[in-house]
Amino acid sequence: MDGKKGVIWLDRKQKTVEKYGHSSYYIYLENEENGTYQADEKDESLVICGGGFPLIIHDELRGSILVSGLVHDEDHQVIVDCLRKIKDEQIKKQDREAIEKYQKEHLFGVCSGRPRCALFDLEKLKLDFYILSSGAMILDKGFNIIQDFSMKKEIVQQIFNEYKKKAHIILQTGNADVFYATLKEDYNPKLKVISSFKEVEHEIIYGISLVFKDDKITKKACLEINQKYQEVEGFQNRNSIDIVRKGCSKGTGIKIIKDYYHLEKVAGIGDSYNDLPMLKVVDTAFTFKTSPQEIQKQVHYCVNDIAEAIALLVMET
Repeated sequence: MDGKKGVIWLDRKQKTVEKYGHSSYYIYLENEENGTYQADEKDESLVICGGGFPLIIHDELRGSILVSGLVHDEDHQVIVDCLRKIKDEQIKKQDREAIEKYQKEHLFGVCSGRPRCALFDLEKLKLDFYILSSGAMILDKGFNIIQDFSMKKEIVQQIFNEYKKKAHIILQTGNADVFYATLKEDYNPKLKVISSFKEVEHEIIYGISLVFKDDKITKKACLEINQKYQEVEGFQNRNSIDIVRKGCSKGTGIKIIKDYYHLEKVAGIGDSYNDLPMLKVVDTAFTFKTSPQEIQKQVHYCVNDIAEAIALLVMET
C-alpha cells in the first residue's frame, strides 16, 4: 500500500488498534494469511494496514502510537524502531550507575523468564550471571552454561498444538540469535515468526510461553497446564505463562547460583507472579511500589527503582 497522509488515515489506524488491541500491521498480516478481517476491509472507519501500535500498560489499552505517510510496512517499522530504542534505554541511568558501583564488591545478575535472545535491553550491562527461562538455563558472565534443564520436545509440541489457536506462543531455545514466536508484532530485533512446531524442532528447548488477552484467562490456563502436564510447571507472569521443566523455577536458579559462587546471602527484586519462587528463597526480597499487592505482601521492601534497592542493601552491610 502506498503512503497515505492526513488525519483521516491516523484516525482509521487508531480505531483499528482500539477495536482489536493489536497493531494495525498485525491485523494486516493476519488478514493476508487467514482472511480473518475481510469484513472490515469495507469499513471506512478502519484500515487494514501498518502504522498503528497499541500502548498497553498493566494489560489495559491506554493509547496508540500512529505513523502515516510512508509505505504502510515502513510506517510500522518506524514505530518498532522507536520502541526498540526506548527499550534499549529502559535501564535508567541512576540504576545503571548504582549497579556498576555495587559490582565493584558484589555480584549482580539477572533472573528472568526470558531466553538469552530476548535480553537486548540489558546488553549495556556487564552482568555476572544469568538465570534465564525461569531457571531452566543458568549461565556465567561469559554465557557459559553452569547448569541447564531442557524440556522434552514431544511435551512442548503437545502444548504448542493445543494452544496455538488460543494464545500467542514464544519458544525459548538455546539459540542466542533467534527469537521464535507466533506473535507478529514483537519488537525483538531477533524475532522469527513461526506457525508450526516443525520450524523449531531442531533446537534445544528450555521453555514455552503462552501470551493471552488478560489475567483471568491466563490464570485459568495456568491451572489447566499444571494439572494436565505433570512433567512441566507453568508460572503466571501477568497475561502470560512461562512453562518449564518440572522442578525449575527462578527460586531453584537462585539456589544454584548461591551454591556455585559460594555466596552467603542473596537479594532479589521482582515485580510479577513468576518472581514469587525467587522472592521466597532470597535473604532480602524487594519489589516495586507499582507491583501487584500480592507481590508486595511477599517482600521485605517496596522500592521505586533498583538504585533504591541497592542503597538499602548497602545500608544493611
